[in-house]
Amino acid sequence: MVTIISNEVTTQAPQQTGNIGQFFVQNAGAFILGILLLIAIIVIYFIWKKWEDERREREDPVYEAYKKQKSDAMLNANKRKIKKTYSLANLFFLGIPIIWNEHSSKIVNYTNELIGYYRGESFSMDGYMNYVLYKKKFFFMEELFVLKCPWSLNVKVKVKDENGNYITKNNKFVLENKTVTDFQDYIIKLQNGDIKILCTNIEKKSYFAYPVYLSENKTIVDYREIIGEDLVELTHSTMNSRILSLGAQQVEKAMLHNPNVKYGQLLPEKTKDEQND
Repeated sequence: MVTIISNEVTTQAPQQTGNIGQFFVQNAGAFILGILLLIAIIVIYFIWKKWEDERREREDPVYEAYKKQKSDAMLNANKRKIKKTYSLANLFFLGIPIIWNEHSSKIVNYTNELIGYYRGESFSMDGYMNYVLYKKKFFFMEELFVLKCPWSLNVKVKVKDENGNYITKNNKFVLENKTVTDFQDYIIKLQNGDIKILCTNIEKKSYFAYPVYLSENKTIVDYREIIGEDLVELTHSTMNSRILSLGAQQVEKAMLHNPNVKYGQLLPEKTKDEQND
């Protein structure tokens, strides 16, 4: 009795395996067509996204500056802080490496809550430490953003006289001096490779994200006015670069249409002997 049952089990297992293999063979065309369709959709998406980015760069100088700072941060990335391992879930995608397990360095706030995973960093001339991070992703497509952390800022301080009263000019404007305020201690590099920022959360201004710093006495550091001034300065700098580049191109085109320049280009080049004569 026991022998008969075991024979039934051993004879049914190959049949089930054969049925699964036969199913894949019979539907191989549909599987291949589905994979090709998925690849085509991904390629079309990336082409459309590239065109959209180029259009926004032409129309918005701030977005152009955002893309440059993002590119600079990724170019200067510390590769040791970016770690990913292959996920066994890719077996459902025929082994194609679509899903990865994330082990990269993390950026956290003062309560160790996750702000994002590290993808790059750069120190820009405007006095900010820029981090490229991501927190959300869809399969292998990461939603990157730039976190601009003030390293040092020129803060306006109202001037007081000897009696402690604010100094005014024509009874209208309060005199102000600019002093450099350092925020280096607000960015802490932990021993495990993570980075801790003494902030409560982050806020989005234009295309950039900024940390909401928390001072030693647990009060919010408000530097919104400085952010606005820096964004205006960033726009002016980008526009000046565009004007200089466009001006150089126009001068070059004008020289090409100059008949004297064209005539000089058509003349044969003289040798040293001919020049001496």
